[in-house]
Amino acid sequence: MAKTLAVVGCKGLVTNGGVRDLAGLMTIPFPAYCTGRTIHHGPLRFRAAKEPVEVGGITVRHGDVVHADGGGVITIPLSCVRELPSQAVRMLAFEREAHLLLRRTDLRVSAKHKGVQELLASYGFKQVCLTDGKVE
Repeated sequence: MAKTLAVVGCKGLVTNGGVRDLAGLMTIPFPAYCTGRTIHHGPLRFRAAKEPVEVGGITVRHGDVVHADGGGVITIPLSCVRELPSQAVRMLAFEREAHLLLRRTDLRVSAKHKGVQELLASYGFKQVCLTDGKVE
């Protein structure tokens, strides 16, 4: 299936299902991100081109940049791509400082939390708080 998808122009696969023939998949330049392995072929369903699709709780729209690695999959709206390099540099700098703060053994958890919040603000990042899987 991956060879068929690659031939028609697909750049990769993200599924909330499994994939099979991992050894064969590794021989072609076609990244696939899945929830696990399966022993059988999955159905190749084509609904419509350039229409939004939801996979594993993430909506992917035409033009979105999909970034994936062993840690997961995210989408980046096309409207944000131009700002991505400068934001990535800022995020790396923030993460370096935050990790130094979090590794300190002379601070209580509350002080570390406050310090991370201050760092987020100083780098211009919005604080996101997850409660029961919901963004506050």
